[in-house]
Amino acid sequence: MIATAGPTRAAALEAIGAQVTDYGDGMAERVTALAGGRVDRALDTAPTGGRIDRVAAKRSQSRRPGGKLMLVP
Repeated sequence: MIATAGPTRAAALEAIGAQVTDYGDGMAERVTALAGGRVDRALDTAPTGGRIDRVAAKRSQSRRPGGKLMLVP
């Protein structure tokens, strides 16, 4: 799982197994590098009052074997 996040949420995402990169210049290139190529799905979760770990768990069950999921909190 790859996530983009600022410093406030990065540690929480890493704690649930995400590879985290920050926003800003070069973000697309960093995400592509972490994915090892193209990204299969991108999901803008930004849950207001939600739980990113629940969203990640549910979405990771629906991807193809070996697929990559990008979360944008």
